[in-house]
This record gives sequence, structure tokens and C-alpha cells, in this order.
Amino acid sequence: MGFLTDLKIRSASPSAKEYLLADGDGLYLRVRATSKSWLYRYESEEKQLKVGLGAYPIVTLAMAREKAREANALRVQGVDLQAARRKQQEQALLAKLNTFELISRAWLKTANKDREWSPGYKSKVTRHLEIHVFPWVGNMAIDSIKPTEIVRCLHRVKDRGTLYFSSLLGRYVRQAEKIHTDDTPVPVLEPGRCKTRTGRL
Repeated sequence: MGFLTDLKIRSASPSAKEYLLADGDGLYLRVRATSKSWLYRYESEEKQLKVGLGAYPIVTLAMAREKAREANALRVQGVDLQAARRKQQEQALLAKLNTFELISRAWLKTANKDREWSPGYKSKVTRHLEIHVFPWVGNMAIDSIKPTEIVRCLHRVKDRGTLYFSSLLGRYVRQAEKIHTDDTPVPVLEPGRCKTRTGRL
């Protein structure tokens, strides 16, 4: 590595037909009409393959070189880079689908049916979670939430002088978390889209 410099990268002229600038050891800068991005190119079973490493300048030259070194190290270990990338993307999607808020809302539907909650009571429980829990941990993957983060949510309620409500909210949260151990596929709404994806609760 070392053929490219920041000056060469900035000076690379946009082109309607994309072209590549080599830095060495499989790292290339791809130049297009409106963008520049990094590629790692390599051979596998006599096929030319490539893996994207991110857009420039968000991914700097130094960062791209480090990513290329990591890719080289993985290949030495016999890792299939494209399969590893697909697995990483699948895990990211699963984490996005298994957020605390999505799982909690799925629990609210089952709890409402199984416990025969009144519409008013279900609305009350939902509102409590929306005000006191979702703003802080709602978008987090449920596997990544630490107990201390839930405790902080409950302390915010307790600090307002509503100890009983803090205890009640804690019970709601624990019940919502329990359905994560169930391996039943259920349709959940993918954030930002109007389509459902199957996630495991």
C-alpha cells in the first residue's frame, strides 16, 4: 500500500465512466461522476471479487488501508469475505428488527389478547412505555440493553415521587423482555418501511 495520497484522491476528476485508482494490496479508490468510494479486490477460485469498504471522505485513506489489512488477514485465515459481509448485514437487520420497542409492541398485542385487557388499560400501559422507556432504549437491540439502562428508566419515574408506578412499570418491562426468549417467528414492521419482515422474538 502507499500509492495514493490525500492530494491524489482529492484531485481525482469525476467521470461519467467509473475508473479505479490502485493503492496496493487490493485497495482501490473507485471514482464515479458524483462520488468516490473504496473497494477491496481479490481473487478466489480464479474469480475477481470485490468488497465495498465505504465512501470517501467518510472513510479516510488511513481507515480504508486498515480495512484492507483486516480483509487480507481474514483471507489468510480462509474466511470467505462476501459470506462474512452477508452475515454481518443479516445480523444488522436482525438487530434492527429486534429492538426493544418492536418487541414490546408485539408483547402488548399478545398480552392484550391473552389477559383480556380493556382498551383503556392497554392504552395506559402503552403510554407508560412510550413516555418512560422507549425514548431511552426503544431503538436498541434487546440483546444489547444492560440492566442498568432499564434501572435508570425506572429511577426517572421513582425520582418524580411515584414509587408504586416505578414498580408497576418495571413489571411491564420484564414481561415484555420475556417474549424475546420465544423462538416463534412473528411479522414485525421494519422501521421506516410499510412492509413487514419476519423477526424472532
